[in-house]
Amino acid sequence: MVRNDEIIHGRQSIDTSRAVAIARKFLEQYHSPVIFKSTYLNNKTWIVTMEVGLLREDIMVVKIDAETGNIQGYDHVLQS
Repeated sequence: MVRNDEIIHGRQSIDTSRAVAIARKFLEQYHSPVIFKSTYLNNKTWIVTMEVGLLREDIMVVKIDAETGNIQGYDHVLQS
């Protein structure tokens, strides 16, 4: 069911909290723990940054289509 606040120009769209939930669910398949760092909307793509791992701080950046909620890709940034 689509909420009124999820409609943008007649298209279904996901909000910030949904984008974070999608990224978290995706990353939890491979990493534990997953800690939210930041998110922003770049055109029609949510950019969600998460910290993953127990022993070292690895940063994962997940790109999510703002209209469909599909994951477009991700990048891994190893912190030293």
